[in-house]
Amino acid sequence: MTLKLAKHALLSSSILLCLTYSSFALDAEKFSERLKAAFSEGGASIEFSSVKIDGDNVLLEGTKMTSAAQTFPIGTLQLNGVEERDDGTIRIEETIVDDINHQGKDIKFTLSGIEIGGLLLPAENADAQTYPYVLYERAVTGPATFSLRGV
Repeated sequence: MTLKLAKHALLSSSILLCLTYSSFALDAEKFSERLKAAFSEGGASIEFSSVKIDGDNVLLEGTKMTSAAQTFPIGTLQLNGVEERDDGTIRIEETIVDDINHQGKDIKFTLSGIEIGGLLLPAENADAQTYPYVLYERAVTGPATFSLRGV
């Protein structure tokens, strides 16, 4: 009797885990569109050459951001602990950004050690009044430098 009960418990657990995993699994295309829409609401755009999802971690490669007609190459964004909540919002526990080295005609800008925690993307059909921008709980950077015409 105990062996039969153990087999049923194991089978039930396996089915439950499979169903749970599939319901929480991130879809790369859907996530990409949600991220782009969230940045668009704030007046910016984000582009990337590839999206790789491994469990609840997302890797965005070849990332570029455009704001006020200026495009900045970002490189790789590592998003860890990505989860869709019951209210439809997506919370990203940790975002790690490649060091930024931007050089234009007259300017040079560098920023390193960029980490953003608790990034929150609005729900798919969220009211722009409720979630007008991408929100975050904390942000940390390392050293930054800026020079204009070599000064």
